[in-house]
Amino acid sequence: FWLIPEGLKLPEEVTVHECGHNYFYGLVANNEFEEAWLDEGITTYVEIKMMDEFYGRDGGSILSLFGIDIWDSQLNWSTFRRNAKRDAIFKNSWEYERGGYGTLSYNKPGLMMLTLENHLGREKMKEFTREYFKRYKFKHPTTRDFIETFNDVTGEDYNWFFDQVIYGSDALDYAVDRIVVKRKSNRSLGIFGDPSIEADSTADTTAAQDTAQKQDTIQSVYTSKVYVDRAGEVWFPVEILVKFSDGTQVLENWDGKDRYKVLKYEQTARVISAQVDPERKIWLDVDFLNNGKTVKKYSAPVWKYATRWLFWAQNILHLFSIFS
Repeated sequence: FWLIPEGLKLPEEVTVHECGHNYFYGLVANNEFEEAWLDEGITTYVEIKMMDEFYGRDGGSILSLFGIDIWDSQLNWSTFRRNAKRDAIFKNSWEYERGGYGTLSYNKPGLMMLTLENHLGREKMKEFTREYFKRYKFKHPTTRDFIETFNDVTGEDYNWFFDQVIYGSDALDYAVDRIVVKRKSNRSLGIFGDPSIEADSTADTTAAQDTAQKQDTIQSVYTSKVYVDRAGEVWFPVEILVKFSDGTQVLENWDGKDRYKVLKYEQTARVISAQVDPERKIWLDVDFLNNGKTVKKYSAPVWKYATRWLFWAQNILHLFSIFS
């Protein structure tokens, strides 16, 4: 397009999206007035996959200008999170108000599909998409047909998920609330890590020397607790990455159903950070900023963005000075 810079891939995005409609709504023809998400949402998912995979290799897949990179998935998420609780996906198109149609027919269903792919794996999601197309090409599927096909292909009942995300209007949000670390004891762990080895004031000199030698290996034992909250109403299985002071880390799995989860560790290494959904698989999460916490403050990110904004402020002021 004339005057559109190469780094802004709006022509590519709309071309990929409309190409996807050859399949969804073109051949798999749902009722767009009553269940628009079945064509716009699934096509948005295809669009995100194509744009991010083929245009995001050297920068942002939708925008890569002046050091700013934005991916199509990120753009859809930023729009979705603002209207996440506006309404349900399953609704007549003409009944949406206050910007709900775009978010709930395009962005949220596309991110729902992306979340399911990250949960199930890419191959299983491909299998489902092929089967859905195969069953309903030249037909008129409904939302129930979509869900039944998904359950058949996965061999599991995912109604719990679709009842929340398609038929409900609540939001999904997991957060690390806090990390609490306390020193439990200073007892000697001994040469073999036996905490029962302690100095005995009634023992002979040799025994006392042996005990003193063993206490040279004193290590503190810490009790670390990580509090993870389900801040939204929607629940979904999540992973929690916990890192320790000795460089080790553990990936915990939580079904996400309860209002909160407490992870407790008693060992010589203390917890230094925790991150919910570390690989950012759950694109339906409305707030990524509360997903992690660390016991140590890091100033590097603040300075990174501060210097970037200062750079742009200087350039804008310089631009104004030219025309003043």
